[in-house]
Amino acid sequence: AQLIGVMGQLGFDLTTLQKSPKVLIDQFFESTELRALLYRQCIEWGANVHAGNGYGFLMSVLWLSAIHRMAVGGTHTLAHALANACMLQGVKMRFGNPVVKINLKNGRATGVRLKDGTEVEARKVVASNADPRQTFVDLVGPEHLSDFRRERLANWRFGPEHVLGTPSFALHAPPDYKSARHDPAINKTFYTVVGFETAEQMSDYILEAYGGAIPSRPGAGTWVNSLWDPTQAPPGKHVMNGWFFFPRASCLTPEQWD
Repeated sequence: AQLIGVMGQLGFDLTTLQKSPKVLIDQFFESTELRALLYRQCIEWGANVHAGNGYGFLMSVLWLSAIHRMAVGGTHTLAHALANACMLQGVKMRFGNPVVKINLKNGRATGVRLKDGTEVEARKVVASNADPRQTFVDLVGPEHLSDFRRERLANWRFGPEHVLGTPSFALHAPPDYKSARHDPAINKTFYTVVGFETAEQMSDYILEAYGGAIPSRPGAGTWVNSLWDPTQAPPGKHVMNGWFFFPRASCLTPEQWD
């Protein structure tokens, strides 16, 4: 069935959306360099490149890739702005006192209990942004769930699983890429993926991290926010961050990590 709206204009149908992001990227884009970049875009937004469906492609490639934003002064300023906006609306913020239990009455959530024993009663709704296991097993309690829900939660997992390493670098000067000799604007990109020459290299990198191995190529996605926000580095200096993918610590022995 053909879809309506923008997705229909792009030629998408329900069959298309059953394909994995990798299949769709390979179908719509010919350049191996661009394919590699879009594979990377998918995994950074949580879409499984090899085994997911077309919705991961739509979200990661066609939408999220075009709405990157940077918080001036660092990401902590965004958290402060959100907290201030909430308090202006009368929200009471609780710090260092986490929720340990969601209270129930007649099968309905009525409030929460905090670590210090304080109970907060809900006027309308209890909302949680914790993962399903934390919310329903740790906070609600499995004894309050149906057999069906307990089974579903027992089988629920994060996945594919990997670790996102985020090193930071203090630089005397911003990176000067070899490719900038062909296009100087490359040195001014907001986000730069380095270390990969082909889509196959990027695909192997993803599969290695997901499969419990340290990727053989030290590729990364990097950004130099001080190019756009001088407050993030001393005058005349720069800072660079990167995202590297690794397997979980338990996948390898200490000797293998060394």
